[in-house]
Amino acid sequence: MWEGQAIPNEAGIADPFLVTPDLIFTVMGALDAGGYRSTELYLDAARQQHINRGYDWTQQLALTAKRATRACKRGRGPSKQAQPLPLEKVPSVPQQAKAVHPGGPLYPARATVLVSWWLLREIEASNAEISHIAIDQENRLAHWRLPHSKTDWVALGATRTHACSCRSSSAIDPICPFHCMVAQLEFAKTRGPYLFPTDAGGQPVKAGWVATFEWVALHLNEPLTTATGASRFTGHTGRATGAVHLAQTQIELWRIQLFGCWGSEAFKLYVRQAPLSQLHLLAQEASVHTALASAKAELAAIFAQIKSSQDLLAKQSIAQQPNAMFGGLRGSNRFYTCSLTSGN
Repeated sequence: MWEGQAIPNEAGIADPFLVTPDLIFTVMGALDAGGYRSTELYLDAARQQHINRGYDWTQQLALTAKRATRACKRGRGPSKQAQPLPLEKVPSVPQQAKAVHPGGPLYPARATVLVSWWLLREIEASNAEISHIAIDQENRLAHWRLPHSKTDWVALGATRTHACSCRSSSAIDPICPFHCMVAQLEFAKTRGPYLFPTDAGGQPVKAGWVATFEWVALHLNEPLTTATGASRFTGHTGRATGAVHLAQTQIELWRIQLFGCWGSEAFKLYVRQAPLSQLHLLAQEASVHTALASAKAELAAIFAQIKSSQDLLAKQSIAQQPNAMFGGLRGSNRFYTCSLTSGN
Protein backbone atom coordinates (compact mmCIF):
# COMPACT_ATOMS: atom_id res chain seq x y z
CA MET A 1 0.00 0.00 0.00
CA TRP A 2 2.78 2.38 0.94
CA GLU A 3 5.11 1.43 -1.90
CA GLY A 4 7.68 4.22 -2.07
CA GLN A 5 5.54 6.14 0.43
CA ALA A 6 4.66 8.39 -2.51
CA ILE A 7 0.95 8.76 -1.80
CA PRO A 8 1.27 9.41 1.98
CA ASN A 9 4.11 11.86 1.36
CA GLU A 10 2.15 13.71 -1.27
CA ALA A 11 -0.77 13.89 1.17
CA GLY A 12 1.50 15.41 3.83
CA ILE A 13 1.43 12.38 6.15
CA ALA A 14 4.57 12.24 8.32
CA ASP A 15 4.44 8.57 9.42
CA PRO A 16 2.83 6.37 6.73
CA PHE A 17 2.98 3.31 9.00
CA LEU A 18 0.91 4.87 11.76
CA VAL A 19 -2.42 4.01 10.17
CA THR A 20 -5.32 6.34 10.88
CA PRO A 21 -8.85 6.49 9.41
CA ASP A 22 -7.92 9.55 7.35
CA LEU A 23 -4.84 7.79 6.01
CA ILE A 24 -6.90 4.73 4.97
CA PHE A 25 -9.47 6.78 3.07
CA THR A 26 -6.82 9.01 1.47
CA VAL A 27 -4.52 6.26 0.19
CA MET A 28 -7.25 3.75 -0.73
CA GLY A 29 -9.12 6.45 -2.61
CA ALA A 30 -6.02 7.44 -4.55
CA LEU A 31 -5.21 3.82 -5.47
CA ASP A 32 -8.80 3.17 -6.54
CA ALA A 33 -8.80 6.30 -8.69
CA GLY A 34 -5.56 5.10 -10.28
CA GLY A 35 -7.18 1.83 -11.38
CA TYR A 36 -5.54 -0.49 -8.85
CA ARG A 37 -7.54 -3.74 -8.43
CA SER A 38 -5.75 -5.00 -5.29
CA THR A 39 -6.17 -2.06 -2.94
CA GLU A 40 -7.20 -4.33 -0.06
CA LEU A 41 -3.88 -6.20 -0.31
CA TYR A 42 -1.98 -2.94 0.12
CA LEU A 43 -4.15 -2.11 3.10
CA ASP A 44 -3.42 -5.50 4.66
CA ALA A 45 0.31 -4.93 4.24
CA ALA A 46 -0.04 -1.52 5.96
CA ARG A 47 -2.01 -3.13 8.81
CA GLN A 48 0.80 -5.66 9.37
CA GLN A 49 3.43 -2.92 9.43
CA HIS A 50 1.25 -0.88 11.78
CA ILE A 51 1.02 -3.78 14.25
CA ASN A 52 4.70 -4.77 13.88
CA ARG A 53 5.67 -1.29 15.05
CA GLY A 54 3.72 -1.72 18.25
CA TYR A 55 0.60 0.25 17.33
CA ASP A 56 -2.88 -1.02 18.21
CA TRP A 57 -5.27 -2.05 15.46
CA THR A 58 -8.42 -0.65 16.98
CA GLN A 59 -12.05 -1.41 16.21
CA GLN A 60 -12.31 2.02 14.60
CA LEU A 61 -9.47 1.19 12.20
CA ALA A 62 -11.01 -2.22 11.45
CA LEU A 63 -14.38 -0.63 10.66
CA THR A 64 -12.75 2.05 8.50
CA ALA A 65 -10.75 -0.57 6.61
CA LYS A 66 -13.93 -2.58 5.96
CA ARG A 67 -15.79 0.44 4.61
CA ALA A 68 -12.87 1.55 2.42
CA THR A 69 -12.41 -1.93 1.00
CA ARG A 70 -16.11 -2.23 0.19
CA ALA A 71 -16.03 1.15 -1.56
CA CYS A 72 -13.03 0.14 -3.69
CA LYS A 73 -14.61 -3.16 -4.73
CA ARG A 74 -17.87 -1.51 -5.77
CA GLY A 75 -18.21 -1.63 -9.55
CA ARG A 76 -14.82 -3.30 -10.01
CA GLY A 77 -16.18 -6.10 -12.19
CA PRO A 78 -14.82 -9.62 -12.59
CA SER A 79 -11.14 -10.37 -12.16
CA LYS A 80 -8.96 -10.51 -15.24
CA GLN A 81 -8.38 -14.02 -16.57
CA ALA A 82 -6.26 -15.19 -19.47
CA GLN A 83 -8.46 -16.00 -22.44
CA PRO A 84 -8.06 -19.31 -24.28
CA LEU A 85 -7.23 -19.95 -27.91
CA PRO A 86 -9.18 -22.52 -29.97
CA LEU A 87 -6.64 -25.34 -29.81
CA GLU A 88 -8.24 -27.40 -32.58
CA LYS A 89 -7.71 -24.47 -35.01
CA VAL A 90 -4.02 -23.87 -34.27
CA PRO A 91 -2.90 -26.21 -37.12
CA SER A 92 -4.34 -23.64 -39.56
CA VAL A 93 -1.75 -21.11 -38.33
CA PRO A 94 1.49 -20.89 -40.38
CA GLN A 95 3.84 -23.58 -39.11
CA GLN A 96 6.90 -21.37 -39.34
CA ALA A 97 10.15 -21.96 -37.50
CA LYS A 98 10.92 -18.28 -36.91
CA ALA A 99 9.96 -16.78 -33.55
CA VAL A 100 7.52 -13.88 -33.58
CA HIS A 101 9.38 -12.06 -30.79
CA PRO A 102 13.08 -11.89 -29.83
CA GLY A 103 12.21 -13.46 -26.49
CA GLY A 104 9.67 -15.91 -27.90
CA PRO A 105 10.01 -19.61 -28.75
CA LEU A 106 10.88 -20.89 -32.20
CA TYR A 107 8.13 -22.85 -33.99
CA PRO A 108 5.52 -20.67 -32.23
CA ALA A 109 2.45 -22.64 -33.37
CA ARG A 110 3.83 -25.98 -32.17
CA ALA A 111 5.00 -24.42 -28.92
CA THR A 112 1.45 -23.14 -28.34
CA VAL A 113 0.03 -26.63 -28.89
CA LEU A 114 2.47 -28.22 -26.43
CA VAL A 115 2.09 -25.73 -23.57
CA SER A 116 -1.69 -25.99 -24.01
CA TRP A 117 -1.81 -29.80 -23.83
CA TRP A 118 0.40 -29.81 -20.73
CA LEU A 119 -1.51 -26.90 -19.10
CA LEU A 120 1.60 -24.80 -18.51
CA ARG A 121 2.23 -21.25 -17.39
CA GLU A 122 4.82 -19.31 -19.31
CA ILE A 123 7.41 -19.60 -16.51
CA GLU A 124 7.14 -23.40 -16.49
CA ALA A 125 7.47 -23.54 -20.26
CA SER A 126 10.47 -21.20 -20.21
CA ASN A 127 12.27 -23.34 -17.63
CA ALA A 128 11.57 -26.62 -19.46
CA GLU A 129 14.69 -28.47 -20.61
CA ILE A 130 15.15 -31.37 -22.99
CA SER A 131 16.24 -33.55 -20.07
CA HIS A 132 12.80 -33.14 -18.51
CA ILE A 133 11.14 -35.07 -21.38
CA ALA A 134 10.97 -38.85 -21.69
CA ILE A 135 9.54 -40.52 -24.80
CA ASP A 136 8.10 -44.04 -24.77
CA GLN A 137 8.03 -44.98 -28.45
CA GLU A 138 6.62 -48.46 -27.89
CA ASN A 139 3.50 -47.18 -26.10
CA ARG A 140 3.55 -43.75 -27.75
CA LEU A 141 3.69 -41.80 -24.51
CA ALA A 142 5.34 -38.45 -23.80
CA HIS A 143 6.31 -37.81 -20.17
CA TRP A 144 7.09 -34.28 -19.03
CA ARG A 145 8.73 -33.82 -15.62
CA LEU A 146 7.97 -30.36 -14.27
CA PRO A 147 10.44 -29.38 -11.53
CA HIS A 148 9.19 -25.79 -11.44
CA SER A 149 5.56 -24.91 -10.86
CA LYS A 150 3.55 -22.38 -8.93
CA THR A 151 2.46 -24.91 -6.29
CA ASP A 152 5.75 -26.84 -6.18
CA TRP A 153 7.60 -24.64 -3.72
CA VAL A 154 9.57 -27.57 -2.25
CA ALA A 155 10.71 -28.72 -5.73
CA LEU A 156 9.19 -32.19 -5.47
CA GLY A 157 8.27 -32.09 -9.13
CA ALA A 158 5.34 -33.56 -11.02
CA THR A 159 5.16 -35.62 -14.19
CA ARG A 160 2.35 -35.18 -16.71
CA THR A 161 1.95 -37.73 -19.47
CA HIS A 162 0.11 -37.60 -22.77
CA ALA A 163 -0.50 -40.46 -25.18
CA CYS A 164 -0.72 -40.34 -28.96
CA SER A 165 -4.13 -39.01 -29.99
CA CYS A 166 -3.94 -39.89 -33.69
CA ARG A 167 -7.08 -41.64 -34.87
CA SER A 168 -5.25 -43.87 -37.31
CA SER A 169 -1.73 -45.24 -37.65
CA SER A 170 -1.42 -43.94 -41.20
CA ALA A 171 -2.20 -40.25 -40.51
CA ILE A 172 -0.70 -37.98 -37.85
CA ASP A 173 -3.06 -35.60 -36.07
CA PRO A 174 -1.48 -32.10 -36.29
CA ILE A 175 -2.30 -31.42 -32.63
CA CYS A 176 -1.32 -34.88 -31.34
CA PRO A 177 0.66 -34.14 -28.15
CA PHE A 178 2.94 -37.16 -28.61
CA HIS A 179 3.99 -36.42 -32.18
CA CYS A 180 4.29 -32.67 -31.50
CA MET A 181 6.60 -33.43 -28.59
CA VAL A 182 8.73 -35.84 -30.65
CA ALA A 183 9.14 -33.21 -33.36
CA GLN A 184 9.96 -30.49 -30.81
CA LEU A 185 12.61 -32.68 -29.17
CA GLU A 186 14.30 -33.46 -32.49
CA PHE A 187 14.52 -29.75 -33.22
CA ALA A 188 15.46 -28.54 -29.72
CA LYS A 189 18.38 -30.98 -29.44
CA THR A 190 20.12 -29.02 -32.16
CA ARG A 191 19.77 -25.69 -30.34
CA GLY A 192 20.85 -26.29 -26.72
CA PRO A 193 19.38 -27.49 -23.43
CA TYR A 194 16.01 -25.73 -23.52
CA LEU A 195 12.86 -27.33 -24.89
CA PHE A 196 11.60 -24.03 -26.30
CA PRO A 197 14.73 -22.17 -27.41
CA THR A 198 14.70 -18.63 -28.75
CA ASP A 199 16.60 -17.47 -31.83
CA ALA A 200 19.63 -16.97 -29.59
CA GLY A 201 19.23 -20.40 -28.00
CA GLY A 202 18.15 -19.01 -24.63
CA GLN A 203 15.01 -19.16 -22.54
CA PRO A 204 11.83 -17.46 -23.71
CA VAL A 205 10.54 -14.59 -21.60
CA LYS A 206 6.99 -13.69 -20.62
CA ALA A 207 6.69 -10.98 -23.26
CA GLY A 208 7.79 -13.51 -25.86
CA TRP A 209 5.09 -15.99 -24.89
CA VAL A 210 2.41 -13.28 -24.84
CA ALA A 211 3.50 -12.11 -28.28
CA THR A 212 3.37 -15.71 -29.51
CA PHE A 213 -0.18 -16.22 -28.24
CA GLU A 214 -1.27 -12.92 -29.77
CA TRP A 215 0.31 -13.89 -33.10
CA VAL A 216 -1.68 -17.14 -33.09
CA ALA A 217 -4.82 -15.22 -32.14
CA LEU A 218 -4.40 -12.78 -35.04
CA HIS A 219 -4.17 -15.65 -37.53
CA LEU A 220 -7.33 -17.15 -36.03
CA ASN A 221 -9.16 -13.81 -36.18
CA GLU A 222 -9.43 -13.66 -32.40
CA PRO A 223 -9.66 -10.15 -30.84
CA LEU A 224 -6.61 -9.13 -28.86
CA THR A 225 -8.44 -6.91 -26.37
CA THR A 226 -11.66 -6.98 -24.40
CA ALA A 227 -14.48 -4.46 -24.68
CA THR A 228 -12.72 -2.39 -21.99
CA GLY A 229 -9.41 -2.40 -23.87
CA ALA A 230 -7.64 -4.94 -21.64
CA SER A 231 -5.37 -7.55 -23.21
CA ARG A 232 -7.08 -10.93 -23.62
CA PHE A 233 -3.91 -13.02 -23.73
CA THR A 234 -1.32 -13.38 -20.97
CA GLY A 235 1.38 -15.81 -19.95
CA HIS A 236 -1.34 -18.14 -18.67
CA THR A 237 -3.12 -18.40 -22.02
CA GLY A 238 -1.61 -21.82 -22.77
CA ARG A 239 -2.92 -23.16 -19.49
CA ALA A 240 -6.36 -21.70 -20.17
CA THR A 241 -6.37 -23.03 -23.73
CA GLY A 242 -5.70 -26.60 -22.66
CA ALA A 243 -8.22 -26.53 -19.82
CA VAL A 244 -11.00 -25.17 -22.03
CA HIS A 245 -10.24 -27.63 -24.85
CA LEU A 246 -10.46 -30.57 -22.45
CA ALA A 247 -13.68 -29.25 -20.90
CA GLN A 248 -15.26 -28.74 -24.33
CA THR A 249 -14.56 -32.37 -25.17
CA GLN A 250 -16.52 -33.34 -22.04
CA ILE A 251 -13.54 -34.39 -19.90
CA GLU A 252 -14.65 -34.32 -16.25
CA LEU A 253 -13.59 -31.17 -14.44
CA TRP A 254 -12.03 -33.07 -11.54
CA ARG A 255 -9.71 -34.86 -13.99
CA ILE A 256 -8.67 -31.54 -15.56
CA GLN A 257 -7.99 -30.12 -12.09
CA LEU A 258 -5.93 -33.18 -11.13
CA PHE A 259 -3.88 -33.17 -14.35
CA GLY A 260 -3.19 -29.45 -14.12
CA CYS A 261 -2.28 -29.66 -10.42
CA TRP A 262 -4.74 -26.93 -9.47
CA GLY A 263 -4.87 -26.78 -5.68
CA SER A 264 -8.05 -24.71 -5.65
CA GLU A 265 -11.23 -24.15 -7.62
CA ALA A 266 -9.60 -21.24 -9.48
CA PHE A 267 -9.29 -23.31 -12.66
CA LYS A 268 -13.08 -23.18 -13.04
CA LEU A 269 -12.68 -19.52 -13.99
CA TYR A 270 -10.98 -20.72 -17.16
CA VAL A 271 -13.55 -23.38 -18.09
CA ARG A 272 -16.70 -21.67 -16.85
CA GLN A 273 -18.01 -21.13 -20.40
CA ALA A 274 -16.79 -24.39 -21.93
CA PRO A 275 -19.70 -26.65 -20.84
CA LEU A 276 -22.19 -24.21 -22.39
CA SER A 277 -21.20 -25.39 -25.87
CA GLN A 278 -22.56 -28.84 -25.04
CA LEU A 279 -25.87 -27.78 -23.54
CA HIS A 280 -27.73 -28.35 -26.80
CA LEU A 281 -27.04 -32.08 -26.33
CA LEU A 282 -28.80 -32.27 -22.98
CA ALA A 283 -32.07 -33.49 -24.54
CA GLN A 284 -30.22 -36.26 -26.39
CA GLU A 285 -28.36 -37.27 -23.24
CA ALA A 286 -31.61 -37.29 -21.25
CA SER A 287 -33.20 -39.51 -23.92
CA VAL A 288 -30.26 -41.92 -23.80
CA HIS A 289 -30.38 -42.06 -20.00
CA THR A 290 -34.14 -42.75 -20.14
CA ALA A 291 -33.61 -45.54 -22.67
CA LEU A 292 -30.86 -47.08 -20.53
CA ALA A 293 -33.05 -46.94 -17.43
CA SER A 294 -35.89 -48.63 -19.33
CA ALA A 295 -33.56 -51.37 -20.62
CA LYS A 296 -32.24 -52.00 -17.11
CA ALA A 297 -35.81 -52.33 -15.81
CA GLU A 298 -36.68 -54.85 -18.54
CA LEU A 299 -33.56 -56.89 -17.82
CA ALA A 300 -34.38 -56.89 -14.12
CA ALA A 301 -37.90 -58.18 -14.89
CA ILE A 302 -36.52 -60.97 -17.09
CA PHE A 303 -34.04 -62.04 -14.42
CA ALA A 304 -36.83 -62.04 -11.83
CA GLN A 305 -38.99 -64.25 -14.06
CA ILE A 306 -36.13 -66.71 -14.63
CA LYS A 307 -35.44 -66.90 -10.90
CA SER A 308 -39.14 -67.50 -10.21
CA SER A 309 -39.20 -70.40 -12.69
CA GLN A 310 -36.09 -71.91 -11.12
CA ASP A 311 -37.63 -71.66 -7.66
CA LEU A 312 -40.84 -73.36 -8.93
CA LEU A 313 -38.91 -76.29 -10.38
CA ALA A 314 -36.95 -76.66 -7.17
CA LYS A 315 -40.18 -76.96 -5.18
CA GLN A 316 -41.58 -79.90 -7.19
CA SER A 317 -42.29 -83.02 -5.10
CA ILE A 318 -39.72 -85.78 -5.02
CA ALA A 319 -42.44 -88.23 -6.15
CA GLN A 320 -43.01 -86.39 -9.40
CA GLN A 321 -39.37 -86.22 -10.34
CA PRO A 322 -38.65 -90.07 -10.38
CA ASN A 323 -41.84 -90.76 -12.40
CA ALA A 324 -40.75 -88.33 -15.01
CA MET A 325 -37.29 -89.86 -15.01
CA PHE A 326 -38.44 -93.51 -15.18
CA GLY A 327 -41.08 -92.70 -17.79
CA GLY A 328 -38.33 -91.38 -19.99
CA LEU A 329 -36.28 -94.54 -19.42
CA ARG A 330 -39.25 -96.79 -20.33
CA GLY A 331 -39.78 -94.85 -23.53
CA SER A 332 -36.12 -95.30 -24.38
CA ASN A 333 -36.29 -99.07 -23.78
CA ARG A 334 -39.29 -99.46 -26.10
CA PHE A 335 -37.46 -97.55 -28.81
CA TYR A 336 -34.38 -99.72 -28.33
CA THR A 337 -36.51 -102.99 -28.55
CA CYS A 338 -38.25 -101.85 -31.72
CA SER A 339 -34.94 -100.99 -33.26
CA LEU A 340 -33.58 -104.49 -32.59
CA THR A 341 -36.77 -106.13 -33.99
CA SER A 342 -36.72 -104.14 -37.17
CA GLY A 343 -33.06 -104.94 -37.57
CA ASN A 344 -33.76 -108.71 -37.55
